[in-house]
Amino acid sequence: MNLKKIINEIMRPQNLLTIICGFIALATGLYAIIVIPPSRDVSSLGVFLFKLLPFIFGAITISLFKKEYCAYLIKTKIAIPMFIIAFLIYFGAIVPMVFFVMSSYGDGAITFREAFDGVYYLRLMEVPYIILVMTFVFRIAGGSTSNTLKLSFSLLAVMLSGIEDLAFFVVNGLPIPDEWTWVTHMQVRIGRFPTKYEAYVFITAHLILAAAIIFAPWEKLKVFKWLSSKINDER
Repeated sequence: MNLKKIINEIMRPQNLLTIICGFIALATGLYAIIVIPPSRDVSSLGVFLFKLLPFIFGAITISLFKKEYCAYLIKTKIAIPMFIIAFLIYFGAIVPMVFFVMSSYGDGAITFREAFDGVYYLRLMEVPYIILVMTFVFRIAGGSTSNTLKLSFSLLAVMLSGIEDLAFFVVNGLPIPDEWTWVTHMQVRIGRFPTKYEAYVFITAHLILAAAIIFAPWEKLKVFKWLSSKINDER
């Protein structure tokens, strides 16, 4: 393929949008990791929304990746080393950082609170990464643009629900606190720390939202039909 054909292929609307969304995902992700001070707490609603941008645009990028490219990656077996690299990023970067924080606490270099916050922060990066890798595998395997988006955003709703906070007490057989004073991702959205019953409602609402994202008949909406007509694999 000569240079002119490559440029023409890049300038196709779907490919151009994919590149733009991918760039935004990368730029906002690097900014969130490098510039914004690492913290397990969410200081404001603006910071909370900004930290969602890498995931949102990453999910859109994956969903727009052309099916013909996916088929090519599988046919040429390029997909295999891509998935190995994705695993190595997790196993060779995130896991060692978790171990380093834990060993630092074991050596007495940091306090338990610092160690807990450090591991928590790394988990906050790990979970969205795992979701995006899962959705990319789904896309490569033949998932449509709409179903890829449904999968990624339904999992995002589950991730933001706070169900893991509830599970921490339930799974470990611990009493559930009457007030949840640590869930800043809830606090910045409802204006205060929730009681446990308010947290139950919050979690349930997000799980219902996740189910709605998956099962609601979005295909009947005119805007969805218009967007689908612009994307090759939805026609």
